[in-house]
Amino acid sequence: MPRSPGYKRSPASKPKIEAALDIKGLKPRDDIRVLDALEQEDVFVAAKTWQRFWEGKQNIHRSTFAKICQFLGLDWQEVVEHSQNPVPDDPVPADPNFYGRSTELAELTSWVTNPHCRLIILYGLAGIGKSSLVGKLIERVSGSFQRVEWKKFSYGDSVQSTLIDLLQQLDSQNSGGELNLQQLKQRLWQQLQQRHCLIILEQEHNEHTDKFDDYKQLLRKLLQAYGKPHQSCILLITSYEKPDEVTAVANHRDAAKSMRLGGVDVATGLEILQSKEPKLLENRPAAAELVTRFDGYPLALKLVSSHIRDRYNGKIADFLSHLSVPESIEGIIKQQIEDLDEPARKILDILTDKEPMTQSQLHDACCESIHSDLDFIRAKDLLERRSLLCRYVGDTDDGREFLFGLAPITKQAIYSLK
Repeated sequence: MPRSPGYKRSPASKPKIEAALDIKGLKPRDDIRVLDALEQEDVFVAAKTWQRFWEGKQNIHRSTFAKICQFLGLDWQEVVEHSQNPVPDDPVPADPNFYGRSTELAELTSWVTNPHCRLIILYGLAGIGKSSLVGKLIERVSGSFQRVEWKKFSYGDSVQSTLIDLLQQLDSQNSGGELNLQQLKQRLWQQLQQRHCLIILEQEHNEHTDKFDDYKQLLRKLLQAYGKPHQSCILLITSYEKPDEVTAVANHRDAAKSMRLGGVDVATGLEILQSKEPKLLENRPAAAELVTRFDGYPLALKLVSSHIRDRYNGKIADFLSHLSVPESIEGIIKQQIEDLDEPARKILDILTDKEPMTQSQLHDACCESIHSDLDFIRAKDLLERRSLLCRYVGDTDDGREFLFGLAPITKQAIYSLK
């Protein structure tokens, strides 16, 4: 996967950049104002690209580097770090401690290698293991593609800036900075037709989701036609919400696929604990209960393992009697629920104190506060797309049915946030 080496700023250039920004009334950490000022000068960059430029730890595309320097009124040759080794913009994450997920890996492999599949959406809470799974997937399938590119983005970045960065990775000879949004979409389509590519778009976990609808429009456009179907596959990794409407416009039954990634099974959870704090497995039944109580959530298990070691002297049972959710996990759940409408919040309120129930039981429990059947269905579907509502298979008086409920860690986080 060769890439243009790009440039990064030298450590000595920091005072010059700060002074240039100060003249414009800007601060380097005020990303939104800096990006707005850049766009006013027709320089479109993603927030992450600006952060890479300012921090000087990773390369950015050469033409983008030069345009930022021109905006600042600086000679790029006096700012650039010389005699540097090429650094990829968005390296594929390597996780040596990858465990389990064999079923998910096999299914993703079959989708990615299907010549008709053009879009895959992998969604789930931040820290659930999506990036690690895709990193393992690439080990399996990279030989099946002419090009594999991994691009991080934020739903707070404009689609235009993200497309420019992605096109720079795909075609180092053409930055695309002079094109409008429609032309950028067409240019990307052309790139997808020219070669057999696998493009991973990974949403960075942050609070900026104001341009989420714009990205859904982009995915719809790539699934619809500029002509014949392209031969590439885009894999979207998102923590915010599955863009469900996208699959509805797929013109072939295999054109779009989606997978919600949940927690790992108990055996895999124990492997995660073993890798972090081996002594926790001395009481294996308690360790298994810990995995269950945290719904196999890998990030939570990694965080609480150190907490149990330091605060409870490695005694899982003592921790479980005072169960608490790590603040970072609470923050992830809070972000998922803070912009929900009233019907969705009502469903959460009911299920926080209830065991999983059938759809009809849940509907009856909500009927006094959610008066429209359509509002109920929309709210339930939204909670599923946000990875807040879990679907189980259970035995009822009418036979085996789907049951809907909240994962234990979600319940605990909601209690803590009240």
